[in-house]
Amino acid sequence: MDDLRQQKVNLDATIDPNAGPGGILAANHNQLETDLYGKVGKYTGSPFTAIGGNGNVIDTGKVWFAESFSNDDEAGFVMKASQKTNDLLDFGLILNSLENGDLIHFKDFVGRSALLTFRSFTAETDTATNPYYRIIVQGGDNPNYIYQADEAEICVISVIKNQHVKNLFENVKLNLSWGKFDGRDATPDFTLYYKDFDFSDSLEGGGDLTVKVRHLIVSTENFGLISAYNPTVIIERYSPHAYKGKETTTGIKTYQRAGYKRDVYDYASFGGTPRMSEFPLVSQKFIQDINAELYFKYNKFPSVKGLGNRNIVNENLSPTQFIKGYVYLRLKLQITINGTKYTSDPKVSFRIVAQKKLGTNLHNLISYGLTS
Repeated sequence: MDDLRQQKVNLDATIDPNAGPGGILAANHNQLETDLYGKVGKYTGSPFTAIGGNGNVIDTGKVWFAESFSNDDEAGFVMKASQKTNDLLDFGLILNSLENGDLIHFKDFVGRSALLTFRSFTAETDTATNPYYRIIVQGGDNPNYIYQADEAEICVISVIKNQHVKNLFENVKLNLSWGKFDGRDATPDFTLYYKDFDFSDSLEGGGDLTVKVRHLIVSTENFGLISAYNPTVIIERYSPHAYKGKETTTGIKTYQRAGYKRDVYDYASFGGTPRMSEFPLVSQKFIQDINAELYFKYNKFPSVKGLGNRNIVNENLSPTQFIKGYVYLRLKLQITINGTKYTSDPKVSFRIVAQKKLGTNLHNLISYGLTS
């Protein structure tokens, strides 16, 4: 245990403040400095002072724990840290870089050390209006200790990014294709690779408009690295910059910011089938129906849902011309380790391509194309 308080006792015993020239033996002095540097060098990170008590007031440079370091309840427990560290830097800059599952390494002046799993944090104000961060952490195989009301120990806090998860994601590649699952199949069942879906052909006199909807073929390189972690594919759709109406009190127009977003609504259209926002990665290679038809207007195919008048089909095209609609998607991987979900950066981007040929019920298709 790197107890610096004991090191101070050793210093007082070894270095006699009243010693004259030559009164301090080099052997004692050198050993003391060697021990000191060996311990102090481990104390790197954000400097705080750990305190006990009820945690109602978190002054600058203070950190407080609601439970023992060994508390491994899955819901976590509260750790409070002042907004500013002892060297007056904003600890929030570090907290903002953390993700659920990263580690917080705590170490104090008397050698107590604990690894805590970071869950989340919020910025709050204590009863004395001091700004602080309310951090949810989970303990584990740590000392069963909680600071007492009269304690105040110098400490440092450092963070450890979950490199294992990062390495897993970096070594797993997601590939998409469509069409035949394996061209060498002796008797391929083509219905595995597409389905027929009937839209309402309001553009050309009503009636059913039969569209062939291709399924995705999903294959994963190094699938075995993540197969034990309940791998899931997350679907995000690109939404353009859009006018969202007007605030009635101020008259200020509000807009939706452009970017990729995961569907959070239950689009219970087309017989109650929801638009898919995720699907399980069940094997190294498999066929997946992502219900691509649900991205397009039922009575105005291939116009895209959610784009207002920006994708209205031109009804004055020549009878033999194709008209098309596009939806842009990207996929991420999500795995679960010890109850914690981790999500990768985007693994692959693609677009859904819907096409209709005027004047015929043939050549109507929903397929895909990779994008950069």
